Amino acid sequence: MQSGSSWVLWQLIDSAFPSGGFAHSGGLEAASQYGLTPTYTQLSGAVTTAVQQVASQSLPIMHQVHTNPESVWEADHFLDCSLTNNVANKASRSQGEALLSSAIDCFPTDSETSQCAYLSQMKAEGRARRRHNARNKNEPNQPVYFHFAVIFAAVCRELKIPVDDMCDAFLFISLRGLTGAAVRLGLIGPIQAQRLQFQLTPATSAMSSHYIAQRLQDSASTDPILDLVHSNHDSLFFKLFIS
Repeated sequence: MQSGSSWVLWQLIDSAFPSGGFAHSGGLEAASQYGLTPTYTQLSGAVTTAVQQVASQSLPIMHQVHTNPESVWEADHFLDCSLTNNVANKASRSQGEALLSSAIDCFPTDSETSQCAYLSQMKAEGRARRRHNARNKNEPNQPVYFHFAVIFAAVCRELKIPVDDMCDAFLFISLRGLTGAAVRLGLIGPIQAQRLQFQLTPATSAMSSHYIAQRLQDSASTDPILDLVHSNHDSLFFKLFIS
């Protein structure tokens, strides 16, 4: 990766970048309240499962968007169909819209190279499609959802971040979000969270290498139990996270 794109990638995945990720636990809050993470070993297993779920569902789609930007709405619709967990689906849409708006505001368009101009066009086209579909229900266009993985891939492509680094970064923020959620839920302390993240890094890297080679049609959920538990997040009596 070129040094310039390295700096931009670090900015994009920094916790200070306003994409709303820290409002979501990735299903860990529901899993903890259902008694699935009482020990460090079980917590480690739950986090690993959650990261693999993200990798298997998102990376093939992200690779498609990065290499073939014309397929962005097809990929967005495909991911919406595969995210049958309603809580995860809503969280993905919310984060995706937040990321797209922040990227447009934080990375101004270069008039000479047209860098990032596509993001503004993408947002405008998406909203136009939504308006059209609302007014013409008998003749709708391709639905638009702005899912997080799709938008992340589109942003990385416009910022000229290589596809391998994009996938590594996406799993990194997923792993960081899960370990951070575990700290705020009181499951482990901050030092244990950093140790857990370090321990799971080799497995997460292997997931990135494996799932990036998959086709769009290979995108799938790998843990129905996690999906089932996560889908009950809205019914929890007490919630710290949105999802």
